[in-house]
Amino acid sequence: MLKSEITVELPPYFVWAFFTQPDNWHQWSRLSLSTAHWEVGGRLRFEKGMISTISAVKEGAFVTFADDWSEETWEFEPTRDGHTLVRVTENPKAMNYTDHGAAALEKTRKALEKFKAAAEHDE
Repeated sequence: MLKSEITVELPPYFVWAFFTQPDNWHQWSRLSLSTAHWEVGGRLRFEKGMISTISAVKEGAFVTFADDWSEETWEFEPTRDGHTLVRVTENPKAMNYTDHGAAALEKTRKALEKFKAAAEHDE
């Protein structure tokens, strides 16, 4: 299990709204999202043909989705100062990390930094 987190200086409802807009994903994700249905059993369709299925979701709080290789959970936790702690947990299914996940963690960290910058800029 790999975990990364970052604080976005915006309230959770705004960060969730930014995250769930497919048009925003190209600003921070290596995979552009073309369509999404944010409900259990809903599909995330990516421009390169990849599809992930949502297994758990609570609007404004978290979403878990998976494909054949991994499962990801994105959590959006309010902080005391009105900001949002964004936490990503990745559970590899079919991936073997020769570096114990260090490269994958670095990719997620960079994606979270881009996510923070894009969300705060979009405000």
